[in-house]
Amino acid sequence: MNSVSMATTRIFYLDALKAFAMLLVVMGHIDYLWSNHGVATIYLPILLVFHMPLFMALSGYVTNVEKFKLAKRAKLLIPFFVFGFVFMAINHVTFLELIRPEAKFGWFLYVLFAFCFFLALIRASKQNLYGGMVVVEIVLMGLHFCLHRTTLGTTLSTDHMFQLWPFFCLGIILRRGLFSYILKNKLQISLIGVSVILIICGAKCILGITGTLDIYCNDLMSLFIVPLFFLLFHELQHWMKDRNNKVKSLVKRSVQLIGVNTLQIYVLQYFSFRLFDYLSNNTLSQFTLDNEWLMSPVIALAHCYFCVLVTIVINKLKLGFVFGR
Repeated sequence: MNSVSMATTRIFYLDALKAFAMLLVVMGHIDYLWSNHGVATIYLPILLVFHMPLFMALSGYVTNVEKFKLAKRAKLLIPFFVFGFVFMAINHVTFLELIRPEAKFGWFLYVLFAFCFFLALIRASKQNLYGGMVVVEIVLMGLHFCLHRTTLGTTLSTDHMFQLWPFFCLGIILRRGLFSYILKNKLQISLIGVSVILIICGAKCILGITGTLDIYCNDLMSLFIVPLFFLLFHELQHWMKDRNNKVKSLVKRSVQLIGVNTLQIYVLQYFSFRLFDYLSNNTLSQFTLDNEWLMSPVIALAHCYFCVLVTIVINKLKLGFVFGR
């Protein structure tokens, strides 16, 4: 997650993948637009399978275990609190009401900082990195089962931590050599990954799996889906490499505007949705509902670019520090 300015050393397929993941996250929140209807996006059953695991894996992938500084990662809490207080003022909720829900405002920032803290502990212990990852997951598993659906558990977001820590670790493992191995054996890995995904989907349909077991099945599928998305976007970058034209430049710039501003979009989307909901009339809301299969990605994309525009304005006003920059 970076600021609006583009660095010349950026890796395009990672920016593109972050943009894609951010778009999925925003689409997952589209139901905010239709609060009066109490419905969720029709894409939600698909998004819930992998959109947050992919987003968290990307966060792990861009984390250099040996060099990252915990103090710098602590700045993730700045937008969590700054925009959290704005959210409190707009929605007339107390601080306790803000932090108690599992899916609290900006929970991803808080959980990501916690993961960086766990990683710093593993590094400081000078023990085996992968062994430390397993130990942390065992601890999180214990907290998950002990605090599930309790006030303390939802306040600490222990369910999210238990579910997403393996994907943060997966991103780190991909960075440390697994992705290079996948690139060398992309055909075999792709076939294995797709086969496993199809088998799990088939089992879910045949056995009628629901509830907690369904969530575990989705997480298992995501362990294969996430690397496949990394591979897909890497190959798309390779395909685009020899194509020099204006369309390519426009696509690249448009994608990077989202890809390098995922943190800003993540915190601003809550307010963007509220503004859209306030300005839209019943006719527009009904139109989006009737054409949701098309309007959901279109509106999500529009929200992303609107948030980028707001970010540019905030940076122009020398207020970029609110994003922890």
